[in-house]
Amino acid sequence: MAKKEINFDFYQLVISSSKNTTLRDFFEAIKSGLTDSFVEVRGYTRELYRLDKSKEGFWFGQFRKYRIDQLPAYARFGEDETEIKLDEDQGIIERNCFIFFPDRNILVWQHDAHANHPERFADFLSNTSGDKVEAAPILTKSALLRLMASQTEALKFQISVARPVTPPFLIELMGRKSKSL
Repeated sequence: MAKKEINFDFYQLVISSSKNTTLRDFFEAIKSGLTDSFVEVRGYTRELYRLDKSKEGFWFGQFRKYRIDQLPAYARFGEDETEIKLDEDQGIIERNCFIFFPDRNILVWQHDAHANHPERFADFLSNTSGDKVEAAPILTKSALLRLMASQTEALKFQISVARPVTPPFLIELMGRKSKSL
């Protein structure tokens, strides 16, 4: 099996609320069914899926985008392609896994250029919560490369993870890592 690199980016979610609500309150409302978990954002239906809270208090789940047009096709090399057939109420799902630490409003985001960007996640949160939410990058790959190019020396930075299959895997990993920090 071929190796695949999975990248994570780190953001701080900034909420401007006139209602004195927090993202913790918002996630609780989605989990309890008081708020819709899906909404249209920039031409696609997007959804918080398998949203859950760990016993340590951080939130995790998937942010999914449903694509119903320009569907992929499949074929063998040199053969005509066959379009994928879906029912009218189905779409291709492109997803990102995430972990949200509410005490510091930190979002750990699985990078996937074909799926969503944290700005779309912030748009989703803004649309469904009624508050303005922004995703401010903390440390991205390009920022780290710029730091290293100027010969800035990090005191300690080491992350090594396997490809996440499900969000519970990420919870277990983050639980172990937070105890060692």
